Amino acid sequence: MQKKDFSILFEKLPSSGSKTDIAMVSGYNAVVQKINHLFNTNKGELVSDEYFGSDLFVYLFDPIAEKPVIESKLESYIQTFLPQLFNIKVSLINNMPTFIDFKVTFSYFDDVKTNDNITCFIKVNT
Repeated sequence: MQKKDFSILFEKLPSSGSKTDIAMVSGYNAVVQKINHLFNTNKGELVSDEYFGSDLFVYLFDPIAEKPVIESKLESYIQTFLPQLFNIKVSLINNMPTFIDFKVTFSYFDDVKTNDNITCFIKVNT
């Protein structure tokens, strides 16, 4: 009987610091999925927590909001909803008509050691 490689079913998100896939390393994938969910959710969309969400689209289409304001807001939302993360830095990379790319760098403690300078890229479709 031939074995299937189920690792190809997961989206592989490379970290900038190493050649390993953060999707295959314990802990990173769950954090990246939570950040992605936070960025793609507006406040009030999640029935169980009406305050969860980034309201990203409100800031993107606000003519007064500038890039540093959006990045700062997203950093504060990550800190609020994912308190286990620290040293959070969000950078808006691309603001295209159909999608927005963010680079998120963070650190966290996984009950054994501190994992520093974890980088992921989040793509939000508009």
